[in-house]
Amino acid sequence: MRDLNESHGAAIAEKALKKLAPVFRKSVKKNDFVARIGTDEFAFIFHDVSTDNAEAIAQRIRACVEAVQITLPNRTFTSKTLSLSTGIAMALIASSSTDLITQAELALHAVRAGGNRGVLVFSAAIGSRATKTYTRHIA
Repeated sequence: MRDLNESHGAAIAEKALKKLAPVFRKSVKKNDFVARIGTDEFAFIFHDVSTDNAEAIAQRIRACVEAVQITLPNRTFTSKTLSLSTGIAMALIASSSTDLITQAELALHAVRAGGNRGVLVFSAAIGSRATKTYTRHIA
């Protein structure tokens, strides 16, 4: 989202958000929750799902997001695609809501390391590789 905004302006980023909204709505159940928490960051909170289910849901959302085409202004035949990387944290291993967010962000940081994309669940191995406390960037 940030790249779209910087490269093509706020109107294109807004257009992308409008295309993502129905994708996200279809991805969550009645008792689930999704919120935008940063310029290009979203939080999904799923009630009563296993780690395997959370990974499957994240992979499905990722595929749907990457299928979205954003038409660029004055370029009828040129469109931009979006990508999605996901860090997953499970409430069972987090001692607080702050831990849950930190663990999800550490997993996301580990996915993005080296320019990778994908889905990763927080683990003790990821936590042990964190050489410093990771502080979320607020846009």
